[in-house]
Amino acid sequence: MSDSIDELPPEEHKRINLLSEQARVAKDRYARESAKLKADMAHMRGLLVNLKREATDARKAHVEAYTALGISRQREWQRARTSKGQCRLCGDPSEPDEKHCAKHLSHLSVNVKQAKKARIVQP
Repeated sequence: MSDSIDELPPEEHKRINLLSEQARVAKDRYARESAKLKADMAHMRGLLVNLKREATDARKAHVEAYTALGISRQREWQRARTSKGQCRLCGDPSEPDEKHCAKHLSHLSVNVKQAKKARIVQP
């Protein structure tokens, strides 16, 4: 086998040129795609940072809205749950036009009935 490329037959020169051209094209395509992926990743990182910032701002605004009222942490928690349509006691979805879920509404109605019975003085 010869050590020089010049001594190869013309078909081999064409084959080598074709392979080197294909390798160059593949390398260029890889470079373009990796650059696009890097740009996409940078964009995604920027979106993630913005989402985190917005979430933090929303939490701060929410906390400041209730903290300005001068009420306890428990009352703040209850008001936040009520405004989100959740049960004040457990955070489950509340019944329409109510402040509690079905489970706690039934408990509350039983407790109210018992309290009314206890207040009624029997003659």
